[in-house]
Amino acid sequence: MNNTCYPSRNSIGLRHRGFLAAVRTWLKELKAAPLLSSQLGMHQIATATSKYTDGDIAVVVPVRNERKFLGSFLTHYRKLGVARFIVIDDQSCDGTVEYLTAQNDVDLWRSTVRYADAQRSILWREWIFNHYGQNRWYLNLDVDEYLVYQDCYQRPITDVAAHLSIQQHFRMAAPMIDLYPGEHSCANLSDDVPPWEIANQFDATGYVIGQASSGWSIKGGLRGRKFGLSNQLIKYPLTYWDSESSLSRGIHKPRPFKRNFGPIYGVLLHFKFFSDLKQKVDTAIEDCQYFSNAAEYQLIAKVLAETPELQLHDVQYSAGYEGPGQLIGLGFMRELWMIIVAFMGFASTFQFLLDGI
Repeated sequence: MNNTCYPSRNSIGLRHRGFLAAVRTWLKELKAAPLLSSQLGMHQIATATSKYTDGDIAVVVPVRNERKFLGSFLTHYRKLGVARFIVIDDQSCDGTVEYLTAQNDVDLWRSTVRYADAQRSILWREWIFNHYGQNRWYLNLDVDEYLVYQDCYQRPITDVAAHLSIQQHFRMAAPMIDLYPGEHSCANLSDDVPPWEIANQFDATGYVIGQASSGWSIKGGLRGRKFGLSNQLIKYPLTYWDSESSLSRGIHKPRPFKRNFGPIYGVLLHFKFFSDLKQKVDTAIEDCQYFSNAAEYQLIAKVLAETPELQLHDVQYSAGYEGPGQLIGLGFMRELWMIIVAFMGFASTFQFLLDGI
């Protein structure tokens, strides 16, 4: 896999994939083992009363003790036109359940198995997708992820899905970009304030992008710079779920892989670094629910122990977050509506010529 620097205005479009690359993707698809069946014991503990139709898009998200995120999370996605939130609660005890039960657009579910036994939420998510219906679009998210795209507060997420459908794309690729405060030790997440108003810095450079046989690959950023982590940052939050779809290779590599090479039209603003970082890391390690014995959290804990006054901001990399337009200008994502405008202009010109004949 050949990597190039990211962000870049030249690296986020739909690249031509050669015959050999397509063959490698097909071979990897054959090797991907199906998910094992599991007795999930899914049961609904709250039912939404708001309208939800076939053309609407629902958010699917697992939560565990994320009460501080919920107000801003729900507000953000309601502004994007989301009609239903399908939430899987993993034994929360911080008021999360009570808060969600009071929302008229939330369906709340629980399972008899924990996050790790549900293959880190994959089995839950697949069960929800199939229960609520195939052949429709969903937003597949974590509660600390806030999707943005061009004109996202003027153009609803249903418009994005329609645009992707016109282009014969079944998913929208979007990298997770960590946002962080200038001083995380005194930055407190507030329920009613967008988190990017508190954690308003991000690494504007220092990433690499490439194409693996299973889709886009983006690595780097804050977690690589400060914690030595090599996390896969690419996700596909907006997805069309049908009989071919599967998460058997994980959230970052949904199947079929051939759908994972579309243009990067969005960015997931990702929020992990607040004043309670050490507490969250210690809890994650103690909970024993994360991949490879919480290896990522173990590394973060090690750095925090060695550098109690850790500074995340770096003048060489950091920039203040200004909005989706800034991310387009930097090359993190491309303009979403440009193709539609160009097509409409061509159609108008063509009709004018026909009228003149």
